[in-house]
Amino acid sequence: MDKSSNQTNVLNMSKWKNSMLLLFALQGMAFSSWTSRTPEVRDILQASTSTMGWIILGIALGSIAGLISASYFIKRVGAKKTIFCSSIVVSAGLFISGLSTLLAMNVLVF
Repeated sequence: MDKSSNQTNVLNMSKWKNSMLLLFALQGMAFSSWTSRTPEVRDILQASTSTMGWIILGIALGSIAGLISASYFIKRVGAKKTIFCSSIVVSAGLFISGLSTLLAMNVLVF
């Protein structure tokens, strides 16, 4: 292996590492922005504590299902497509949660 190909590999790994850091940071900020509004969402929806518990349980179960199915999708379509599609799904879910809170409709949130 020559020196130029080694430098290219290091640059590619650095780009990959930085893009993953950015992706995880954006997903974390998106989720924390919804989580910090949980009391406000509960008040707007006039949901009981048990209903909010079910909503949070649904989020946790969805996370576990995503972790379990991630390896299948990565093997089937590749890492880049899986990351791209999962980012779109998370963004759409947050948008729907925000929209349903705005419209105060329990059906879309739960």
